[in-house]
Amino acid sequence: MHRHRILHYELAERVGEGGMGVVYRARDERLDRTTALKFLPLNMKAGEADVERFLHEARAISRLNHPNIATIYAVEEVDGERFLALEYLPGGTLRERLRRMRESGERVSPDQMMRWAVHVGRALAHAHRHGIVHRDVKPDNVLFTEDGGAKLTDFGIAQVAERRAPSGDETAGTVAYMSPEQAQGLPVDHRADIFSFGILVYEIAAGRPPFVDPQDAVTLYDIVHTPAPSLSQFRDDVPAAGQEMMDRMIAKDPRQRYQTMDEVLDDLRRLGEAYEVPTTQTRPVASREPTVAVLPFVDMSPEHDQEYFCDGITEEIILALSQVKGLKVVSRTSSFEFKDQAYDIRKIGERLGVESILEGSVRKAGDTLRITVQLINTADDFHLWSERYDRDFSDVFAVQDEIASGVVANLKLKLVAGRCGPRTRKPTNDLNAYNLYLEGRYLLNQRTRGPLEQARDRFTEAVERDPSFALAWAGLAEAYTLLASRGAVESGPKAAFAQARAASEKALELDPCCAEAHVGRALVLYRDDWDFAGAQQEFQQALALNDGYATAHHHYAMLLAAIGRLDEARREIGRAHELDPLSLIISTAVGRILHFSRRYDEAIEQCRRTIELNPSFAGAYFDLAVACGQSGRAEEAREAIDRVVELTGDDLLEPMMAARHLALVGDRDGALVERRKVEEISRRRYVSPVLLAIIDIGLGDYEQAIDELEEAFEQRDSTLVYIQCEPSCDPLREHPRFQALIERIGFPRA
Repeated sequence: MHRHRILHYELAERVGEGGMGVVYRARDERLDRTTALKFLPLNMKAGEADVERFLHEARAISRLNHPNIATIYAVEEVDGERFLALEYLPGGTLRERLRRMRESGERVSPDQMMRWAVHVGRALAHAHRHGIVHRDVKPDNVLFTEDGGAKLTDFGIAQVAERRAPSGDETAGTVAYMSPEQAQGLPVDHRADIFSFGILVYEIAAGRPPFVDPQDAVTLYDIVHTPAPSLSQFRDDVPAAGQEMMDRMIAKDPRQRYQTMDEVLDDLRRLGEAYEVPTTQTRPVASREPTVAVLPFVDMSPEHDQEYFCDGITEEIILALSQVKGLKVVSRTSSFEFKDQAYDIRKIGERLGVESILEGSVRKAGDTLRITVQLINTADDFHLWSERYDRDFSDVFAVQDEIASGVVANLKLKLVAGRCGPRTRKPTNDLNAYNLYLEGRYLLNQRTRGPLEQARDRFTEAVERDPSFALAWAGLAEAYTLLASRGAVESGPKAAFAQARAASEKALELDPCCAEAHVGRALVLYRDDWDFAGAQQEFQQALALNDGYATAHHHYAMLLAAIGRLDEARREIGRAHELDPLSLIISTAVGRILHFSRRYDEAIEQCRRTIELNPSFAGAYFDLAVACGQSGRAEEAREAIDRVVELTGDDLLEPMMAARHLALVGDRDGALVERRKVEEISRRRYVSPVLLAIIDIGLGDYEQAIDELEEAFEQRDSTLVYIQCEPSCDPLREHPRFQALIERIGFPRA
């Protein structure tokens, strides 16, 4: 290559070359940073298998995001030349560093050895958890940062999940670091990387690989058949535990090796203690409560057909841990934001505000399960605890309890005492019903009409399969309540609330200690019965059973706002947001309660923060439009309304919001046109009279507005519960008919 510039990269110098490409140091002028550009060798023509292998590296790395894996920035192509833009690592390779030390007669110290091994081990563990086998672990593929941190690179022959490598050649790799199964051309899995990692660590310790000969055929024979020389032949400070680790890592039979890199990391930590070398940073013990997030478990089954099962394990562990005294557990919604994504544990810790992460994987073959879990410190990505469970499929609920107990023990906490402790019995004996329940929970969190209806149907199927399944009854109650509150039931809200009431009562009959069931009853009490005191008792009972249940805090906050206790409502929704920081529903509710508090600027800012989380979430734009309209920001309100209409296509929201907006900006004729559209829709399906009342208030037609509110009272419309705190109703506060309506609804006196 003779050019000095390609696209927006200024090439500086060639820094490496191998069979899979030529690497240049370059300057990315667009982002003003140094980067490494890896080009296909010129003798590789487009369309050849090698091109696919080259691009395969990009796909493999793009699935990973870890502080010990070199980052890929972009895949570029210009004039038929393909190249990768990668993180530039100026510290050179481990191969170069070992060579310099060998030439100077210097030996790798125990602390250097442990640090490098842990860094590469963490990178491999992360790759394996994402279904990627590196297949070419060697000193040339370990590079150093300026501060001496090690990063794994060159995933050009990586094997993804259960698929074969791009070339179909199982012997791909570097001879001296191949596993016996690679050397024999047999299929490989992540245990091949564990063998190669062992060879790499052996070379760091001894200054040379265990199997090396000028003739590759001899090296391959030794890898398959010859025992490795003891490390004690090369250095005298290797403890017995270190030699045992090495023997296990480079065992010829994969079944006799460590089965996961997490197990290797655990033993490395213990070996570091024997060497008196720290393998993790020492941090002061925080005085606040310990925090943990449970990430969605990864399906590693050959058929990849266990997604809902993995979600189920995750949900049940979240539930069990949320009942632990003194432990803050991030809610499901926020944890599941990271499902099917490459992630950096430390960045997740910062985003969720947690000190530790629990992650795991599930592999199902026939009726046998292998569940692997690890508890990780987010400050330094160090593994605090890991465990593997091999069980029959029917034992899944017992395994969930074992995992929760393991986390509790390692965080040195205790379970909540009392009559209703963590759920230790199976929620259902019917695994099909359990999967239906999980699907229902997933759909329930979408919060729009279609998914809510589907959630209702899944819960209904679940309780039909197992009428004793309390959690499914609780889910059914919540689904009916949400549908009723949105007027999304053809038979009207009364019928839906009746179904919600029956489902919540059935759930409590089956399991009085089910927090979700108490929330279901509370929602019916305050949205349908207007029994605010009774609803408050149910919410408090739910939180006594599970204070980590973010949904309970959320709904309780809305009740407190409805009855005018806005200071308490803000504190309660703050707790929900702390437990579930990425929940769009809860984040929007934070803004709504600020709106109820007449703190419009803060409400608008909160709505914008929610939109930053997900620019396609219509609920945040709805609340933004309301807050902007109420505070006189007409242009911003109109933009938000347009976005709501664009995202939902709802034939009611468009004229309803337009009518209110036009009324507020003084266009009475335009507002009346839109109001008539709302009335026309109300002849075809249920429309809350409260919506018409809010339009009338904007028009100044106060008597007509109160007529609509009284009509809503006769229909027991659930939207009425918010008229006491809703700023739109402020012009009616002193009207005798409005005050009488407040009395009839039964709001508690201030």
